[in-house]
Amino acid sequence: MIRIGAAAAPRWWSMDPTRRPAYLDHLAASGATSVEFIVHHGAASRDPASVHLDRSEWASAVAEAVARGLHVDVHNSLEPRFRLERWDAERSGFSDDVAPVLDLLADIEQRQGAAPALVVHAAVDCLQPEATTAGALRWMTAELERRRASATVCLELRAGSGVSDVRLDRDRQRLTAFISELAHPSVGLCWDVANEWLTFNRVVRPYPGTNGPLPRCLRHVHLHSAIADGLLHAPLADGNVPWAEALTSLVDNGWCGSVTLEIRYRLAHDVGDPWTVLADSIRRALSVER
Repeated sequence: MIRIGAAAAPRWWSMDPTRRPAYLDHLAASGATSVEFIVHHGAASRDPASVHLDRSEWASAVAEAVARGLHVDVHNSLEPRFRLERWDAERSGFSDDVAPVLDLLADIEQRQGAAPALVVHAAVDCLQPEATTAGALRWMTAELERRRASATVCLELRAGSGVSDVRLDRDRQRLTAFISELAHPSVGLCWDVANEWLTFNRVVRPYPGTNGPLPRCLRHVHLHSAIADGLLHAPLADGNVPWAEALTSLVDNGWCGSVTLEIRYRLAHDVGDPWTVLADSIRRALSVER
């Protein structure tokens, strides 16, 4: 079964935890069956409060989501301390920072009875990106096994900057090949359809579309649209990003997992009332999925 949900940044509930239950109620009432929290703890180089869910709120947010029948997935903090690049340079510091997130995954699985996905970004800004990414992932999956957790760590497909951008996570075939070579059942691909679409636009090549067999390692999907200048994380709309075609492909291939609508609050606000706009995007996705 495909779960349709949304990335739930605190900005959506005005950074007021007392408003979060109403937001989760709104997701469920709109037909959503999953939610993705971007989690963070400790110091930050910039204020992460509008995007990240602080550790002090992890337990209550998960409990609220599960009580509303929402499957919970997690996105790693965007703060540099949590990047996989630290694996080689500051291994103990990286381990100390990521360990609480792995504890959270095990707790989520106990609460909802199903394994969550953890979305991470590959190490790319280092001398040996593939070796560094592989090392970090092997440690993370071993730690999950030690916690008897079945969560899948998903490498996100990100947007390439142009023809010369050959980083590991900017090409689906290269990223899929890396995951396949790693050959660990708890490591998968997070396919961001709009990121892939934008990559082809930037290299002035027609996007080949989303039809055909899906990568066997596909475990999670991010879905959003783009506005006229190519800015991503816009509400689902007609034209440009082929999000409906991607959903149809998932359905036709019998894929099961979470499809997270990564919609930026500001871009939803530019269209209308943000909660109403988000509900419309959820209904658009559901109309294809069903």
